[in-house]
Amino acid sequence: MKTNHNFIERALIYLFMNFKSYNEFLFDLEKFFFLKKNANKDFKCLFITGLARSGTTSALNCFYKSSNFASLTYDDMPFLLCPNLALKFKIFFKKKIIKLLERAHKDKILIDSNSPEALEEFFWKKEIKNKYVEKSFLLKNNLSNSNINEFKKYVELILTRYNKKIYLSKNNNNILRISDLVNEIKNSIFLIFFREPIHQSTSLLNQHIIFSKLHKKNKFVLKYMNYLGHYEFGENTKRFDIGKYEYSDPFDINYWLEIWVNYYRYVVNNLQKERVAFICYEDLAKNSNEYLKSKININEFTENINFNEFKNMNKSANKKVNDKIKEDAYLIYSKLRNLN
Repeated sequence: MKTNHNFIERALIYLFMNFKSYNEFLFDLEKFFFLKKNANKDFKCLFITGLARSGTTSALNCFYKSSNFASLTYDDMPFLLCPNLALKFKIFFKKKIIKLLERAHKDKILIDSNSPEALEEFFWKKEIKNKYVEKSFLLKNNLSNSNINEFKKYVELILTRYNKKIYLSKNNNNILRISDLVNEIKNSIFLIFFREPIHQSTSLLNQHIIFSKLHKKNKFVLKYMNYLGHYEFGENTKRFDIGKYEYSDPFDINYWLEIWVNYYRYVVNNLQKERVAFICYEDLAKNSNEYLKSKININEFTENINFNEFKNMNKSANKKVNDKIKEDAYLIYSKLRNLN
């Protein structure tokens, strides 16, 4: 995520992302001018999701580098609901080249204006009108046929923008609506990433510390993350309402381990479905391309894919954790590794 926005960028982000009625109008314009009447409804989609810090961004970058996919990028900001319309106006401006910079997470992932990013949630916030966003929790979505149809149109518009046939989505919030997406978005595969629980929880805690400091220092970044629907950590952290929680202090490792248990218990109990594959961070880093191809049986998704850059970044994580939660976590982790 980029955080060093200049004044003009901040003004544009506020103008194009803060006003809901304005965004709905722009989306209607986008559909009117660029949605093809006889568009191919059988487009393919690859959805990447998982609890944050499970390797989803690294996976997104590896897939995107194959040039097989269309995905929203930083260059689409802040015109996320009208990427084709915005492109028509951008031709009148000299393209700004942004050199590779480490993102705000300080995790050695480099980004520039052409990097793909998890920007799709902005559509869902518009479509469901933020009804699932509460003070401390994100609620499960019950998508209507209209919601699904509008999302399909949105995907078609992004495919048109990048002249591709396969849509690539990375959205850690899709756990809230994944059952409906699996049932309604055909010709799709869903990859649910998971990581060794103590390491992933430690990484979540570290990110919470980083972003809490950043949000206190830079209030615009906090607003920016709220606009995008990024509630994983920091001053605006929210948990998924898919389990019971006892810990309330996000600076306690048990808070994050409890989130891990609730998230992946829900996954194990509800998402063992066709076209859903469970991707272990550690196993993927060890076996890379071979492991991935054993999980995906559609050649178009794995053509020209190179996961050799996917690295295991686990470090020593000697944290004092609740024994019961730890036991539950490793039992779930073992189950996940043995699924499909």
